[in-house]
Amino acid sequence: ALRFFVGKAADEQEAEATAMLEDDVVELPVPESYRTINVKAFLMLEWAFHHFPYLQWLLRHDDDVYLRPLPILQQLEARPPVRYIWGSFDHGSTIIRDPEHQHYNSFKQCPENKHPVWGDIFPPYARGHLWVMS
Repeated sequence: ALRFFVGKAADEQEAEATAMLEDDVVELPVPESYRTINVKAFLMLEWAFHHFPYLQWLLRHDDDVYLRPLPILQQLEARPPVRYIWGSFDHGSTIIRDPEHQHYNSFKQCPENKHPVWGDIFPPYARGHLWVMS
């Protein structure tokens, strides 16, 4: 099943347009904003788990990614569909704590993770442009 996930509309005109969308668009209960993209990702996972509890693979990609499904599906056929995640991983990005910065993360969103050399960093994560998980 193919789904597109969007945040809540900023104004009434956008809300009316969203209301007319097809069944493949899911509006999540978070404002549509670059600042809330991480919250939107977690809400997308929660939605997928509740609506497709026996889903074998979940593929997430940005709207500007040129996707070739057949090669990806061929790769996934050779992978174990249990506790598997595939993507481009980041292993030490600094967490931005400045509330004025567009990439700001509060301590509630991401608790402090002090590395002895690099300081406050994110735990390893798959970068957002494309990832697959079982």
